[in-house]
Amino acid sequence: MTNIYETTIIVKPDLANDQLKSLNTSIDQFFSDNNISIGYKEDWGIKNLKSSIQKYSKGSFKFMRFYFFS
Repeated sequence: MTNIYETTIIVKPDLANDQLKSLNTSIDQFFSDNNISIGYKEDWGIKNLKSSIQKYSKGSFKFMRFYFFS
């Protein structure tokens, strides 16, 4: 049976490219280690947050759809 999930990750808008690549690599490795397949990724860009988080009023949004095979 395949379960389909979606998630949106919000990261600091001023995250450096190398830090963002490292984060993506870590996420990909975690999913691979746990038999989870990433079906779709989309970068939604920098958007305003309704409430500030740790003094950030904007965030960089990343959307993912993934499949877990049980």
